Amino acid sequence: MSKVKTKVVPFPVPICIASSSIEGKANFATYGCFGLLAPRPTTYVYIGSIEPHYTNIGIKENGYFGVNITSVN
Repeated sequence: MSKVKTKVVPFPVPICIASSSIEGKANFATYGCFGLLAPRPTTYVYIGSIEPHYTNIGIKENGYFGVNITSVN
């Protein structure tokens, strides 16, 4: 087996768990692309999600999603 040379250096990124409700059932997905917008006075959270994600169906149906940002503990 030969070595693969790459210039991409993997590094750890924080992960969030987004939830939505699809047909009355809870759905959860992990996302590495998320962030905060306008932290004061109201905090808005965004997630980077591509179209085929199943969670997107629930977000579009209901117009909202929940986010859990995990900690080390």
